Amino acid sequence: MAFKFELTAAPLLTASLSFSAVLLLYFGFLWLAILRRNRALRHCPQARGRFPPLLGAEAAIHTHPDGPHILEIIWMRRLQANVLTYPSLLGSHMLFIADPLAAAAASALPMTELESRIARMFLGDGIVTSTPASATHRYMRKALAAPFSSAAIASLSPIFVRHAQATVDAIQERLKSARSSLLPLLIDIVPMLNAAAFDILADAGLGYESGCVESLRAQWNDDTSKCKDALAAAFDSTNAVFAGQHPIAHVLLTLLGYLIPPLSSSSIFARNRAIKTNRKRMEKLGLKMIEDRQSSSDEELVASGHIDIVSRLLFAAGRRLGIAAKSDKEVLVAQINAFLFAGHETTASTLSWLILSLTRHQAFQIRLARNIEHLHLDQAASDPLIEATVKEVLRLYPASRVLRRVADSEVILPLSEPLRGNQNGEDGKNPGDPRKLVVPKEQNIVIGLAAMNRIKSIWGEDADEFNPYRFFALPDAHELARLPYDLASFGFGPKTCLGARFALMELKILTAALVQNFHFSPVPHVKIVCRQGLFFRPVVQGEEHMGPQLPVLITPREHVA
Repeated sequence: MAFKFELTAAPLLTASLSFSAVLLLYFGFLWLAILRRNRALRHCPQARGRFPPLLGAEAAIHTHPDGPHILEIIWMRRLQANVLTYPSLLGSHMLFIADPLAAAAASALPMTELESRIARMFLGDGIVTSTPASATHRYMRKALAAPFSSAAIASLSPIFVRHAQATVDAIQERLKSARSSLLPLLIDIVPMLNAAAFDILADAGLGYESGCVESLRAQWNDDTSKCKDALAAAFDSTNAVFAGQHPIAHVLLTLLGYLIPPLSSSSIFARNRAIKTNRKRMEKLGLKMIEDRQSSSDEELVASGHIDIVSRLLFAAGRRLGIAAKSDKEVLVAQINAFLFAGHETTASTLSWLILSLTRHQAFQIRLARNIEHLHLDQAASDPLIEATVKEVLRLYPASRVLRRVADSEVILPLSEPLRGNQNGEDGKNPGDPRKLVVPKEQNIVIGLAAMNRIKSIWGEDADEFNPYRFFALPDAHELARLPYDLASFGFGPKTCLGARFALMELKILTAALVQNFHFSPVPHVKIVCRQGLFFRPVVQGEEHMGPQLPVLITPREHVA
């Protein structure tokens, strides 16, 4: 019996030893590569702290109660540097960039493999996941330029106004149904903002009525006869996957993906299976929309009033130029997914933070309302103070905290300010130039959008405060920074958000409509904190597992003195 055991055990032992040797070699090469990159960046200012070697500062960043961007801002100010490194996964050093000039150059680099896999899992192969230098990216950006032009977005204004009014009507109905003694009424405003944002995207972007506001209105009235739109339901299901995820779980999944990249999008995880299932549902619905448009002539679409983004994209890309091909349809479907995720979250999250900011600054809210009280909604949305308020909220609470990039070869990034203690010339590659930073090949880079929006030299000494009036007298350094749309929030260069004009127009109209009709007050003893899932979102402290929430007290504007 013993002899048989040895015969059976020997191959298993050999296999185990071989597997262990492969693992040791893999981690050995990985560790050597990490040490090489760390050494190349040794002259950058480095954030220090008591961080676990395996996770570095990542857990501390993602669990900060005031948001994952706060530690980065603290490091910048402590080190007096807009370019620095901090401990990351497995002892590696993350290169953090909040220098506008370096950020613009670094944004043209490809996404990290980990981020690219996750983005493709969500969106497919669209403009978001393509490399800026690729022919595919240039083709898609050119095709999307016309649908997102200033003139095209301006033509969508009536759609924005109509849905903004529908949102106001739904909230007013809720207030009227409550006894006057209960005013102001406590409402979690997040579901309504989500519904309004999706309705506008569906109508202005995809050319159909999703009816999310009406569905929520029916829910408030205990009417179960109205079903939720299929595309909205699939979208919400994907968002829900991240809503209750603990930040540490996110960091651990990132670590696994860093060690073995295919795991980041593997279906062995329930989260990934849910995302892929919902994406397939969204792709199926998106494909049907495209085929419905293709079955109609240009004249029929124009006559039916279809001036939405997808219709314009079909015109711009040219159905006569091969859009009927399967690969072209897949590209268009990927744009629909990207448009929904980026467009919806930018609007819904920004509106949440805007209303929270108004509850915290009551005197300003009253001044803003008086500034637009006698204006038509179109005029109110064009008011300079409304625009400044929207931009100020986007500055303080950008939908995306960072952009993640990787150096696909050794690159030299220009700096707007000399790097403190930088001696890039030691290896002879860039002797003595303190305004240039040599970044080694395969170095992971974090471009700090949220941190850039808090640099005091660009925004003033009160950069951490809510002050929309700053946009009427910005420091000279702001002009030199050349931030797209006056902000870092929309990205840089070839990766600047194409939908920025759409988002700004939508936000201004919805903000004007809400402020003209309602006054928002904070709920006593409820603390709102920041949590990042897919994007920055407000959550109730102690109820983070329930996902985004923003309970506020709402009073009809006419009841406010």
